Amino acid sequence: MKNPAPGFVATPTPLASAMVSVSVLALPSTSRDRYREEFRAELCALHVGKQIVEAAGIVICALALRRALKEEEMSISPQPAKHLTCRIGRHHYLLIDDENPEDRRIHHRECRDCGKVKEAGPDYTPTNGNWLARGSLGGW
Repeated sequence: MKNPAPGFVATPTPLASAMVSVSVLALPSTSRDRYREEFRAELCALHVGKQIVEAAGIVICALALRRALKEEEMSISPQPAKHLTCRIGRHHYLLIDDENPEDRRIHHRECRDCGKVKEAGPDYTPTNGNWLARGSLGGW
């Protein structure tokens, strides 16, 4: 590893490192490793004299970060359970207008229970599970 500039170190000072370790304990267990490494990397970029000040700021803000991380976790809503008939592949498709003002004849089919869209129409070519349709790359 390249020698750091004078006044900088490759690892945080022991006191700053201990302060980061204590502040990370307040965070949810799923986020601890990530933030421990981030905080230590930030400390390494600071002059030795400023590491303690930055570590003290991390300790002070640890509870606010914990609240923010918990709030983010709670904002993710679970996916609703699929209807039994949809799980076994028996969808109940309804004809839905695409609301295209230029061509009112365009429709698609959508399952009333799970929202799966059934691809159909004059320009739809089934691909049999492949990503590319036949003939789209000059005779493939």
